[in-house]
Amino acid sequence: MMKVKEINNAILKSSNKEIKEFVNKHFGKNQSASDIMNHFNTLKKLKGDILILGIARMDQIETDYDISKSFPSLLAIVVLMFGIYGKIFNKVIVFVLATILSISLLVKMKKERRIRATAVYFRSLLIQIKQINESKKHS
Repeated sequence: MMKVKEINNAILKSSNKEIKEFVNKHFGKNQSASDIMNHFNTLKKLKGDILILGIARMDQIETDYDISKSFPSLLAIVVLMFGIYGKIFNKVIVFVLATILSISLLVKMKKERRIRATAVYFRSLLIQIKQINESKKHS
């Protein structure tokens, strides 16, 4: 069973990769529906400050791993590399190097996309809990 202290530590002290693993461990598709609901109910016990910090942290992770900001630059570098080195070296060699670079970048982007998706999911949960808590205060 997940504890509030464990969530606090994950939000405040974990690396981005550790947060992704934490969220996937407790809310991933391998969990039963009852386990996910139990973990969600534990999240509801978080204090307002931790919720705010958690939402901000997830926003930061989402921004850090937003590939839409870096992909155009990377694509331009690959095209530029092909254009410049294609005149100096054999075009087949340049094409192979550009392909290897592109594939490695795509693999990295895929990993980063998973971290971003997890942050978006967890942020959504934290926002919902914050809204639930605020509506309870006003009732």
